[in-house]
Amino acid sequence: MRGDSPRYALGTALLAKRTVPTEHCGAVVDGAVVDGAVVDGAVVDGAVVDGGYSAAIALVNVRNKRPASPTGWTAGSSRRRFAVEEETMRRRRVLAIATIMAVSMLGVAPAAAAEDGSNPAIVREGNQWHLRDSLSGGPATTSFFYGRSGDTQQMLCDWNGDGTQTPGVVRMTNDRPQWLLRNSNSGGPADYSFIYGRSGDRAVCGDWNGDGQQTPGIVRELDDGTYEWHLSYRLSGGSAGEIGVVFEFGQDQYPGDLPPAWPVVGDWNGNGYDSVGIVQGHPDGEMQWQLRDATVAGEPDFDFVYYDRGVWGDHLETHIPIVGDWNGDGQDGPGVIRGSGAVSPQWLLRDEPSAGSADHVFRYGRHLDITLSWR
Repeated sequence: MRGDSPRYALGTALLAKRTVPTEHCGAVVDGAVVDGAVVDGAVVDGAVVDGGYSAAIALVNVRNKRPASPTGWTAGSSRRRFAVEEETMRRRRVLAIATIMAVSMLGVAPAAAAEDGSNPAIVREGNQWHLRDSLSGGPATTSFFYGRSGDTQQMLCDWNGDGTQTPGVVRMTNDRPQWLLRNSNSGGPADYSFIYGRSGDRAVCGDWNGDGQQTPGIVRELDDGTYEWHLSYRLSGGSAGEIGVVFEFGQDQYPGDLPPAWPVVGDWNGNGYDSVGIVQGHPDGEMQWQLRDATVAGEPDFDFVYYDRGVWGDHLETHIPIVGDWNGDGQDGPGVIRGSGAVSPQWLLRDEPSAGSADHVFRYGRHLDITLSWR
């Protein structure tokens, strides 16, 4: 859905087998995360987003098997029974087709990521990576262990310029941040290891010079809440002033207190260069996005509110910003992960860096998972 569409959840009905797997990421039924129930082999799924309405649609079981014979029939009436069974199956197929058409007309079909677009990823307990290849709920398509449970920061970036984002972790070693980066989505040793930054810095990564390779950066909050960005052009330690750029952009309006602020990185205008931004929470629940098109000091090129229902300081309710190229057009857009201790986190993603409603809505992961995007 685009930003001018009605704000409602993507309630989806999917065919399911009668056997429900016991492995859950949220609630998993035949590889789909659902919020509803299984009725006669059909999944009924509904959700409410941003005060909209829910869609709950059930598809009857149209698997190729005949229904059980009604009581009172005898073996001598097989031809009649077969004719009735065929008519029953025909009616079920018609109902299923009509329901699928209704789903399509309502616009509640699940959204898949465009080719080369960003997809969801989570890190559980610090070193369990679960990547999914579509903008939808369900089991991970790639899972592996990388790093240690005590690693302080996790990220996914294209370290070697091959077009695939792979894991990196920051581990405190002798009170210094050690970057450990790997070139494949699998367990194993780091391909790059170096010290960069100071204790308390926030780690980021991006393609700062447009060469197709993403490299480290750190964001340092100064005493007045101003953010100082140190962006390196190399996969190595050293001073960003010598091998990159250093500048100030953004300011935490409530330094040392709630609501929080988050540094973010993305290609906001689709020019092939990553640049910087700040997402500032506000007491009324708004999340204000201030994004800059260049890696130099200056005023925001984009300033808008996306999402206005934040709750701050409650470990049972979390609202975390995320960035990705959700539709594969080369321009990154905003997103918010709405987490609750009771259900799987809800992803609300928007294709363009602007105010409006979500273009993609689904549930993926567990409460308190680290949420990332990858492609």
